[in-house]
Amino acid sequence: MKFETDRLADTGGRVHAGGDLTMFGPVTNLIVAESAARRGVKLEFWEYTKAGFLITIISLALGMTWLRIFIW
Repeated sequence: MKFETDRLADTGGRVHAGGDLTMFGPVTNLIVAESAARRGVKLEFWEYTKAGFLITIISLALGMTWLRIFIW
């Protein structure tokens, strides 16, 4: 069971990092960027990535802590 849980946590972390870290992760990020552009808000790649990096690190730390406390 431990092997399956490790693999699940690793896969979840990769998917999460790809979705929040950069603007070009999931399609929803591109839709938000396009909607912002229509309203006159310019989202630059590096500006988005700076915020995404912080959000990703915090989310992964909280997620791994939760897994360690309640699953392992």
